[in-house]
Amino acid sequence: MKKTFQMSLMVAVIAVAMSCASKPVPAPEPSVPEAWEQPVDEKPALEPEPELPAPEPEPPVGEADLAPDQAALDALAAAKAGADAAREQARAVGGDEAYPDDWGRAEETYREAEASPRDTRGQAREAVARYKAAADKYGAVHVAVLRSRADESRALADSARREALDVKANAAVRDDYNAADALYSQSADSYKAGSFEAASEGYARTAELFVAARDAAIEKRAVADENRALADSARQEALDVKANVAARGDYNTADALYSQSADSYKAGSFEEAAEDYAVTAELFVAARDMAIEKRAAADAAIKAAEEKAGESDALAQNSVRILGGNQE
Repeated sequence: MKKTFQMSLMVAVIAVAMSCASKPVPAPEPSVPEAWEQPVDEKPALEPEPELPAPEPEPPVGEADLAPDQAALDALAAAKAGADAAREQARAVGGDEAYPDDWGRAEETYREAEASPRDTRGQAREAVARYKAAADKYGAVHVAVLRSRADESRALADSARREALDVKANAAVRDDYNAADALYSQSADSYKAGSFEAASEGYARTAELFVAARDAAIEKRAVADENRALADSARQEALDVKANVAARGDYNTADALYSQSADSYKAGSFEEAAEDYAVTAELFVAARDMAIEKRAAADAAIKAAEEKAGESDALAQNSVRILGGNQE
């Protein structure tokens, strides 16, 4: 069995070898230069198509491009409320009529703010900025009106102050005048600090106080004028009866107080002058009466002397007649 298998294997090997030996070897194909080598069945290559540009990337979404959040909406509402309040304040004081050009510019900015888009946070911030700009312009109009009113009140206070000084209220009613003057200084400080509303009210009140001081001084001066007139009349009456001679001491006392009264009057101390003039008038009257009494006494003495002299003359004449009769 084993021998049979070996024999069969050898026969197969011999058959294969004989088959290979009987087959002719093919001749090699002639070589063709590479430059002439072209595929017969392939189409010619086409130009490469140009590459399309890559689409630009979407720009990143920034914070300003986002929809307004609650903080942005709150800021926008606050800015609009501020502009509305400033607008109402300026209108309430008559700023639209007092300063029409400035008011018009503020209105234009306000309308721009109202028309501003506010779909994004950036747009909301721009609207806020416009509302604030409008509020500032309205505020400037409001301040201008208040400053103008303060200027007017100060002018009234200045005028009243001059009138009070003209009648010497600073001396005649010193306390009243000083109170007005202190408020005037306080109002000036408010004006310098930009508190025009407070300054306006202060100046207006100051003007009233100066007017009151002026009127009080005028009343006191009027009393002093009346008493001075009485003193002048009494002085003249004293001079008419030669009291400056007949009652020199009394007259001189009255005249010294008269001069003192005049000095008080010139200094604006009308109340003191009025009192002194009243006393002066009484002293001149007393000096006048003293002079009249002395003159009456002198006249009586003269008359008595004249009467006595007349009696002596009559007695002498009678004596002469008697003597003359005896002589006859």
